[in-house]
Amino acid sequence: MSEQLVPEIRVAGFDDEWINRPFDQLVHRRSSIVTSEGLPQVEYEDIESGFGRLNRDLRTKTSHKSGIAFEPGDVVFGKLRPYLKNWLRPEFEGLAVGDFWVLVPDTCTTSFLYALIQAPRFTEASSISSGSKMPRSDWPLVSQARFAAPQNHEEHELIGGTFHRLERLINDHRNKHRKLQQAKASLMQRMFPAPGANEPEIRFEGFSGKWEQRRLGDVATFINGRAYSQPELLSHGKYPVLRVGNFYTNSAWYYSDLELNEKCYANTGDLLYTWSASFGPHIWTGGKVIFHYHIWRVELSNALDKLFALQLLEKHRDSILAGHNGSTMAHITKEGMEDKSVLLAPSVAEQQAVGAFFSKLDDLIEAQAQYVSKLQQVKAALLQKMFI
Repeated sequence: MSEQLVPEIRVAGFDDEWINRPFDQLVHRRSSIVTSEGLPQVEYEDIESGFGRLNRDLRTKTSHKSGIAFEPGDVVFGKLRPYLKNWLRPEFEGLAVGDFWVLVPDTCTTSFLYALIQAPRFTEASSISSGSKMPRSDWPLVSQARFAAPQNHEEHELIGGTFHRLERLINDHRNKHRKLQQAKASLMQRMFPAPGANEPEIRFEGFSGKWEQRRLGDVATFINGRAYSQPELLSHGKYPVLRVGNFYTNSAWYYSDLELNEKCYANTGDLLYTWSASFGPHIWTGGKVIFHYHIWRVELSNALDKLFALQLLEKHRDSILAGHNGSTMAHITKEGMEDKSVLLAPSVAEQQAVGAFFSKLDDLIEAQAQYVSKLQQVKAALLQKMFI
């Protein structure tokens, strides 16, 4: 007896088997090319990748271009480099300009179709392409790929509705994250002196006096990490080797058994600064590591609080980069960093108050980002388990 065609997670109240059909029996494509006569024009650059949201008001786009007309109830799918995840479920009439499919539901509902095109099975089918540099989904292949769907359209709507509510929740929390970031940016402008000023607009009660201009190298020492040859980087070893990528996108680690001068190590709580390819200050929290050459460990004098220094270096990041050296890979020199002039709150107590305030705000921002990430993980798991 063959196994029943049902998903791992099922909407309550339904137990009949799903039907496996070619994609072109679930949908058809709109293909007529028209020129805009005042219709909103959607291009790749207008869509937030992976979130199905527009990042701008399309009423501000006035140029007239040709594209495929879509209507509410259609689903727009970016077929060029499908891994970019340019999807849209429009609630308005418009034109899809560029490499899009405009999909019209036939034997499925719009909400089910919109969730289906995000599921792993569809991602796999739409990623098969003969193009290497510019992969493009192949309609003859995708149209004949088979996808399972419920027989009952009520189940279609309940599945689609589940993902719609989850997507709204994700986007709501992304908006909260964005607003927190905007609030921090605004407060940074007002709680540090503006260009040409020597006092901030907003100040904690009990503090006064002009902020002091200091050469950065007079209040902080920037210590280079160690350069490694490839044979020195091990897959296992006593000490992790912290590289710039480990702060940002690279989760892979190298190790070393070398016993080095203590200045070559970073420990939890140290202020570090990545200065090549990606730039910025960090408080290290990952235990004892050997830090790579493209990272500085920043030792501070008694005149400079660590959390204040973190925010100060972040605030001056753009001006620091404006003086970078290097052609193919931007970087800044130790000497150039030390020669930067910065304004410091005149008392360490005020620095501590400012640093602690922004540290708590950073914690809120990071907690919100983590919550969004967890919601996205939930969505990915449900896309895996609620489709076949």
